[in-house]
Amino acid sequence: MLPHRSIIGYQSCVRRTVFFGIFLVACSTDGPLIKRTADFEMDMEFQGLARSYEVHVPAGYVGDRPTPLTFVLHGGGGTGAQIRQMTGFDSVADEMGLIAVYPTGAPTWANEGSDLQQQGIDEVAFFTELIDRLENLLVVDADRVYVTGFSAGGYLSHTLGCRLSNRLAAVGPVAGTLPAALADECASGTPISIIAVHGTEDGSVPFAGDASRGILSADSSMKTWARRDGCSRTPTTDSLDTDPATGITIWSDTFVECEDGVTVVLYRLAGDRHRWPTTYFDASRTIARFLLQQRR
Repeated sequence: MLPHRSIIGYQSCVRRTVFFGIFLVACSTDGPLIKRTADFEMDMEFQGLARSYEVHVPAGYVGDRPTPLTFVLHGGGGTGAQIRQMTGFDSVADEMGLIAVYPTGAPTWANEGSDLQQQGIDEVAFFTELIDRLENLLVVDADRVYVTGFSAGGYLSHTLGCRLSNRLAAVGPVAGTLPAALADECASGTPISIIAVHGTEDGSVPFAGDASRGILSADSSMKTWARRDGCSRTPTTDSLDTDPATGITIWSDTFVECEDGVTVVLYRLAGDRHRWPTTYFDASRTIARFLLQQRR
């Protein structure tokens, strides 16, 4: 169990004494907030839907200095609690000194072209609001806010990198590509670093893409980011390791000479399927190390 759960959100409440000894509670959305120094959960309503998120603050955090923050997004049909357990990101946060936040969709993410998006649910607006709230509850380094996510959360990581680069320093999608409908929009804009991880045998989000489903290939997605970031057109490719147990080979495709010191890199897992790697390739730590090197 987490130590604190609240549905108050921004509100601060003050008990006031009125006539005849009756006590009333007056709440204000403008009052001072208590800074958090332990894990907590929050419920909130946004655009008419109930939303929630879990927050892990790193070991030793006392709120005395700006701290990096990373959103970790679940896949389709998942929850914040599920991706929290699957990725083991709490321990990464403790090791590397970052705040980890695990939001839950409504009930899934309103990705480009989804029914929820067509109903008016705006995830960019939601994450803008969420960053604002967290900056009031915690001591956040506003220049080191990141997003990583799996599958549908990977799609959304791409989208947020494209449309929320004024608040994010870098993104790290796993097994999720850039929505094809956003390719032209995302090919230009503020440079932002990205690290992607994708298995070549992914049957849910094909590495080679699926035009009938509006899915870009992993390669096309990264080339789009390379154009946005002014990088070289062709990546530098390196073979990093081969897992003797599975035969999966890890390749890195890095686009160099990017603008503003940003980095674009794809970890191509030859032979791997649709999952968040945790054994032969530690996606959580690899992504976190990369993200923490980036600043807005």
